[in-house]
Amino acid sequence: DYRREGKVDLSINQLISPTLSVQAVYSYLKSDGFLSSPYHYVLQDDIAKFENYPDTRVGHAFALKGVDLLDAKDSMNLSYRYYMDDWDIQSHTVNVEELHDFSKDFTSGLRLRYYTQTASNFVKDIGTYNATDSYFATDYRMSAFDSYTIGMPFIYKMRGGDKLNASIDYYQTTNNKFIKSWYGVNHISAVFTTLTYEFDY
Repeated sequence: DYRREGKVDLSINQLISPTLSVQAVYSYLKSDGFLSSPYHYVLQDDIAKFENYPDTRVGHAFALKGVDLLDAKDSMNLSYRYYMDDWDIQSHTVNVEELHDFSKDFTSGLRLRYYTQTASNFVKDIGTYNATDSYFATDYRMSAFDSYTIGMPFIYKMRGGDKLNASIDYYQTTNNKFIKSWYGVNHISAVFTTLTYEFDY
């Protein structure tokens, strides 16, 4: 069905010192239309319903990012993001990344991410929905949960300024009853990779 997404970012960048820069970002997000998952559904006694969410969502996010050049070969990236919306979901995200130049062409390091959020105002405990409820949700992303990610980025700088970026990350959530109900396991664990090629023209 119809769905529209919109996002506006406003940012301020400030060089604090020759080796430290800070960025503050405000984001306004708005969605309307079919915002439910087309795959999840509620099965409970005499209830069989596909997920149904409100048809509008407005969110605000505030982020603070810093990049510090520790020495000629090492840098540290730090960021914090707070998010809130009219579904009563609030989240906190912390990212830490350390990068090291092993040569003039190759850079790698380690990154850590922690994420936590509250539940939406329409999600209900498993088994407590009524047939007359306006909204139904079983997706764990509508519930309260935490997650952790640890990964390694790889950057290869090519002649002419092009870059080949790759990464491998391990992701895990905390135990969650919605995950247990839908997937049959207490938490989600995953390994994912990315590969991108950047070029100037």
